[in-house]
Amino acid sequence: YKMSKAAHNEMMKGLRDEIEQYVEEIKSGEDFKSIKDVVHNDKFTEFTLIVDKEAYRKSFDGFVILGLGFQGMYYQLFDGVSSDKINVTINVKDEQTGEVFHTVDYPQALETAAE
Repeated sequence: YKMSKAAHNEMMKGLRDEIEQYVEEIKSGEDFKSIKDVVHNDKFTEFTLIVDKEAYRKSFDGFVILGLGFQGMYYQLFDGVSSDKINVTINVKDEQTGEVFHTVDYPQALETAAE
């Protein structure tokens, strides 16, 4: 399938907007109370969740990681990244100490889970 550069740019803008909307819902919604902020780089290869560590560990808010991982991989795929080079790193950082206490890398986490 071929598309014009303008069509590709429009598609990428739509994907970017969807990811930004999801991130905003995570940060400001009522569903993920332990998550205080989400930051990411421009290419969606790295996300950092800033959390209340104690509340995070007592909740199911970690499921957000799967959604961010898939969205980041999907974005990279359509941005022309070779499938063997796609990678999304998600760090979970304690709001009080600044300590990264959990890291997940996709798609490696999916391969490990299948074993």
